[in-house]
Amino acid sequence: MTIALSGVTGKAEVQSVSNAISRLDGVFDESITFRDTGSVTVRYDSMKLARKNIEYAVVEAGFGANDIPAKRRADAAPVGPVRP
Repeated sequence: MTIALSGVTGKAEVQSVSNAISRLDGVFDESITFRDTGSVTVRYDSMKLARKNIEYAVVEAGFGANDIPAKRRADAAPVGPVRP
């Protein structure tokens, strides 16, 4: 499968996405290939894992995956009550 990525701009982001995907049971680690087009191709065992599981692993890592927007990172959220 190929996933269109958003928010992946450098080596650190590529590593984060790769780590998030490779942790999933059913992904063939050696098959994770990043493309210059801003996408990643992944081979996986569909009897162990669904496509959406892979997309949501990318989203949980803080990046957009296909039509799913990036999850807001906790460190960007305000802490405590917002005062006027």
